[in-house]
Parts: sequence; C-alpha cells; structure tokens
Amino acid sequence: MEHNFSKISEYVVQCAKHGAKLICLPENFAFMGSTPEETDQMKETLDGPLIKRYAQMAIDNKVWLSLGGFQEKIETQPKRYSKQ
Repeated sequence: MEHNFSKISEYVVQCAKHGAKLICLPENFAFMGSTPEETDQMKETLDGPLIKRYAQMAIDNKVWLSLGGFQEKIETQPKRYSKQ
C-alpha cells in the first residue's frame, strides 16, 4: 500500500502540474491482497487513514480524485467487503 501511495502521489503531482482537475484511479488502486486473508487484513472504513491520506493529497494538489474500488471495512459485516 505504501509503494502504491508513493507512486500515485508522484503521478498526481505531475498531472496537477499539467493542469489536470480530475484524476481517476483504477480498481484496487491502493493494493489488492494476494490472498483473501491478506485482503481481509487491509480493509479500512471510509473514514480510515487510507481515504484521509488520499483526500489530503487531493487538497494539496487542488484536484479531484476519483478513487477506484478498495477493500472497505463494513463494521456490520466483518467478513465481507464492498468496493467503493
């Protein structure tokens, strides 16, 4: 996840410098686990640190980010996830 964040941050800065206003990231932009267990361990809620970091990235670069699907933690359904 950290590697992807770093690379995406570089790309967002470059795109913003070239005048981009909306940047769309692909499905599983943060990281896709190689096993269901790994995926389960990575889940976060919509107000978790992952989304907060990307929100700050958008603010810092004055762009809109469209985040592809990620492993969302749903408190009422701990063994399921929803791609947002």
